[in-house]
Amino acid sequence: QTAFVLTIGGAGMFGRSSKHTAQESAPPADHGDADQADGDVIAQLEKLFETEKIYRDEDLSLRRLARRLGVPDRRLSVAINRLREVSVSQFVNGYRIQDACGLLRDTDRTVLDISLASGFATKSNFNREFLRVTGQSPTQWRREFRQSGTQLG
Repeated sequence: QTAFVLTIGGAGMFGRSSKHTAQESAPPADHGDADQADGDVIAQLEKLFETEKIYRDEDLSLRRLARRLGVPDRRLSVAINRLREVSVSQFVNGYRIQDACGLLRDTDRTVLDISLASGFATKSNFNREFLRVTGQSPTQWRREFRQSGTQLG
């Protein structure tokens, strides 16, 4: 069940929703160089998130991300919108929720502490985004994870 929830969360962060399935069967539009440029920008951003975990900064903004990558704000926003089909904030929050799931799974830290450590400025925003991505509250997610028989490491 935990793997399912993480898969759902990952799909929400990286994938496409089911409403796009009809579009996926259509031949892709030929964006050529734009697709390659978008892919390069996303690859740089994902590497930055994975190595430096800058999504944990609650003051992170589109402008700061774009400057860090050396691209215009609009270029970054368009790349995320086009390739991931989410907004910049949803993209960033997807990483934050993934991080929070690991902390909920591996620690006994409070939900508030985890929300702040993952980059959310408020617990209410964390709870709302966690529910959007996983379909559960952080407390429910942790409880179900633990009831599934998996022990904290």
